[in-house]
Amino acid sequence: LLPYRPLVVLRNGEKYRYRDVRRSIENLNRTGVFAGIEAKVQVRRDGLLDVLFILQAKPRIRALEFTGRPPLGAKDMRAAIYSLRQGKLFEESLLPKALEELQSLFKSRGYFNAQVSPRVLLDPKRSVCTIQFLIAPGRIARIRRLQVDVDDPRLSGTIRGYFRAQGAYIPAEFALGTEKARRLLKKNLYHFPDIKVQEDFLDAGRTALDLTVTVVCGYRYHFAFLGMSSRMPLLADVWERQVV
Repeated sequence: LLPYRPLVVLRNGEKYRYRDVRRSIENLNRTGVFAGIEAKVQVRRDGLLDVLFILQAKPRIRALEFTGRPPLGAKDMRAAIYSLRQGKLFEESLLPKALEELQSLFKSRGYFNAQVSPRVLLDPKRSVCTIQFLIAPGRIARIRRLQVDVDDPRLSGTIRGYFRAQGAYIPAEFALGTEKARRLLKKNLYHFPDIKVQEDFLDAGRTALDLTVTVVCGYRYHFAFLGMSSRMPLLADVWERQVV
């Protein structure tokens, strides 16, 4: 803890001031290294004071574990959690964010009603910890009906083929279909397309739904270089106004 000693503004032999204790605690807290900081004052027989700073270091994350019935592989789930990483200091305030990141992954794979409960396991020295996520995935969402509307009949058949009409609803797959549609529209000289996927769930558990994909192709532009001859009068006029 010697590197943090300069952050303590109290010095031997100085008059005791509570504001110096508070300032020292604030300095130590700003480092982000300590989970808890406590100051104790002990009176000695000679009338002097001993000020003790009790520091509890934050544990490092040893592992992220997934128990229960995880619907996906541990590698994919670890990669989805950006807030808590193996080898980093554990921040309890980041745990809700980690749960949101994990839930976002499940929703992108069709699990809209997954339940996740975290638990932090500390080693006896409280220097490292393992974070366990207990997962109950629920049922994957399934498509009852899919409707794809495209305002260009020539492309409607191709674009409909980008979206699976039956089986499980995987939003990540629909996102790939949307990207394919955008590339097709660009190839056909369309600009600023608007593609929307509307989800209409049929039950509270969000396990069945109707889908409507609306594709507004956008605008078609044709860019052509007309040469300089038709622009010479305009250039001459600008030159005369600015230079002559």
